[in-house]
Amino acid sequence: MLCSRSYTLYVVFAFIFVSVLHDAMALQCRNCLSSKSFAECEKMGEVVECNSTIVNQNHQAFLPDNPTLPQGNWTEFKCYQLQVARLHQNNTDSGLRGYARGCTFLHVNFCNGWTSTLNLTSCSTCTSDNCEQHLPTVAPELTTTTTTKKPSSNGANVLTWRNLSSLGCLSAVVLLLAAR
Repeated sequence: MLCSRSYTLYVVFAFIFVSVLHDAMALQCRNCLSSKSFAECEKMGEVVECNSTIVNQNHQAFLPDNPTLPQGNWTEFKCYQLQVARLHQNNTDSGLRGYARGCTFLHVNFCNGWTSTLNLTSCSTCTSDNCEQHLPTVAPELTTTTTTKKPSSNGANVLTWRNLSSLGCLSAVVLLLAAR
């Protein structure tokens, strides 16, 4: 009985440890949209842990202006920072601006596919936590795409940790039921 209790405690401790590590491994980006500035965007949005639900919401919001952004259930992510100017039908500046930060899927070329009704003044992606807040400032007439790698993990580790968390939880339940 003593061995069973210590094993149960070990499993519970391992489950908690894996759960904490899972939270530390997921990519985090600020998720926001503003018509004024990136500073205003930062005030309006919070830092979120990227997941397919958030990415699908972001892609759906941009669908009229970028029909190439897919919906999906992928588990690898990157952050984006986007600045656009809305154009009139005759390609003159309408004065409307958009500033956005958020999560997208790692394999998506987020900075391509935007319609001609927008002047894409800057667009960058990156793969480390909150990296979109530290991307270089780009002059309004330039378009850039920058991709960097998150040093400690990518989305593949997120999938592994989620599986381990689920397995740890299931193991704890099975062990607790077996102890009865």
